Amino acid sequence: MAKKKKIILGLSTAGSRVKIALKNGIGEFTAKSIKEPNQEKVFFKIIEKLLSFEKAELKDIGGICAIKGPGRFTGIRISLTFASMMKALTGIKVFTVTAFEVLAFQVVESLVFKKWAEKAKNPKIVAILHAFKKEYFLQVFTQNMSGLPESLSKPEWLEEGDIRKRIADIKGDVYVIADTEEDEDIYRLADKKNEKAPLKISKIMPENIIKTALIKKDEDISPLYLKPARYELMGK
Repeated sequence: MAKKKKIILGLSTAGSRVKIALKNGIGEFTAKSIKEPNQEKVFFKIIEKLLSFEKAELKDIGGICAIKGPGRFTGIRISLTFASMMKALTGIKVFTVTAFEVLAFQVVESLVFKKWAEKAKNPKIVAILHAFKKEYFLQVFTQNMSGLPESLSKPEWLEEGDIRKRIADIKGDVYVIADTEEDEDIYRLADKKNEKAPLKISKIMPENIIKTALIKKDEDISPLYLKPARYELMGK
């Protein structure tokens, strides 16, 4: 009898929402997203609920895909600590991705972008995330020969006044995707001439944490904070 494929979890606690996805042994996804300031209170409950749909337990988890940042200092640690613990106890594989990489993956998978890219000159993808107050995270990507996003810059932490200039200085046609769940008016930072992603993909989609991580296969569990934790703790 063929061995039953184990469950894969996708985790994100980097933003204001706990996002958890489950991929079962036949490739079907279920997911849950809850806005909760005290994420540790609901994190395990969501995992247990999703596992219960599959009549499964923690021992049935065969892999974890987690967002390692950027985002809240305390939030990022919830997912990565759980993933590290499961890896140490069971030896399962843990793959990590950044929120930028998930957003960029959602772009290149979308039909709207593919049609835009056919006519675009030197196309670039800009992923933007809200950091704190009037501060934002940004990374620039292009599409490689395989059709997947490839980073062109290191992740950046910018104030609102600087981010507009940063986007304006990018050469080529620019396609912007931003997380509207964390800042519903975030597309104001883009220039009028920039193409903007549809709202339905302008957020971290939990199942795409798994899809992106399984493509990247990055086993580095180090968190990506960008903004030093002391600034967040001081409320600056």
